[in-house]
Amino acid sequence: MITATLKFADNGLYWGFKVKGHSGSAPKGRDIICAAVSAIVQTALIGLDEVALIKDSYVISDGLVECSLPDVSDNDSMCKAQVIIKVMHLSLLSIAEQYHDFVRINEE
Repeated sequence: MITATLKFADNGLYWGFKVKGHSGSAPKGRDIICAAVSAIVQTALIGLDEVALIKDSYVISDGLVECSLPDVSDNDSMCKAQVIIKVMHLSLLSIAEQYHDFVRINEE
């Protein structure tokens, strides 16, 4: 099971996320659910790094991605980061809706 947890600050803004696990829907290398989730999360990380210019905000290991947004004084960067994470969130929700036995989304 892949579990994605989106973390919100008191003001309703995203402040981070954690995605962990493997779907187990197919053998490694043939698991389209894991591939889809990985592609979406990696795209978000690239967006945070290259578009929002928020560097070094994440850690990746086998079956785990953790991201925490630092205190960013640049409003433009924070706005971009919010959009990037929102698109990732919506994309993951779409996958979880279709493959609910393999992907779970939590919000906290």
